[in-house]
Amino acid sequence: MKNTRLKQTDNTMIAPIGEDQNNAPADKSDHVDRYEPRSLDTPLIDWVRHYRSMGWVPIPIHDISAGHCSCKSNLDCKSQGKHPRVMRSDAIEATEETWRRWIRAWPNMNIGVLTGSESGIFAIDIDPRHRGDVSITELTQQFGTLPRTLTAATGGGGCHLVYQIPSRETVKSTANVIANGVDVRGEGGIIVVEPSKTSGDYKWL
Repeated sequence: MKNTRLKQTDNTMIAPIGEDQNNAPADKSDHVDRYEPRSLDTPLIDWVRHYRSMGWVPIPIHDISAGHCSCKSNLDCKSQGKHPRVMRSDAIEATEETWRRWIRAWPNMNIGVLTGSESGIFAIDIDPRHRGDVSITELTQQFGTLPRTLTAATGGGGCHLVYQIPSRETVKSTANVIANGVDVRGEGGIIVVEPSKTSGDYKWL
């Protein structure tokens, strides 16, 4: 089972998750299990507990039901199965009992994680449907390879590269600013995470 580590660094703008830059053995207390629930009897609440144990803030997300988003917009929704069911402030203040109530109300919900200062992470979102794979290849050829980090496959066939935000730094959310199909989910943002499903499965790699 793969161990991952939340890096704490002040000398870099992006701190990888899951890689030790100095190849030094990390203290056992700094490690967590791979991104999967610890038991299967209550899957969604196990995922919620696991993300919270990382210091992240999970949030309920609408799901795809009968071929369309579970929100009131249905087929007209512009963010099918990828936008939150509750306010960010509700997710931040939620207790485990709150989550149990949400899961009873929305048993097929997707799950997201708040990015930015609430969870201390940001994500680079690469979407091949908008040539993000081509853009990131061109960028790495020009500027060098991004640091290896925790990576997830997204429901649309792309990926999320998740990085720790160094202390005293702020990462803004942007869309198609770096390049076509390459977004940054930072302050005020959300990433959809495993075990969610839209047109495909979200899964940690």
